[in-house]
Amino acid sequence: VATPAGTRVEEILTLEESGVRAAFIRAVEAATRRAAEISKEISG
Repeated sequence: VATPAGTRVEEILTLEESGVRAAFIRAVEAATRRAAEISKEISG
């Protein structure tokens, strides 16, 4: 929960400024690609 003038909002804004969202997106995309590779290896 984030209130408009609270500490959580400042935390989220700082993370956004640091590019954390993009890093998480890239990490999920990489994991998705690897999962597809593993699936192909298993199913032969």
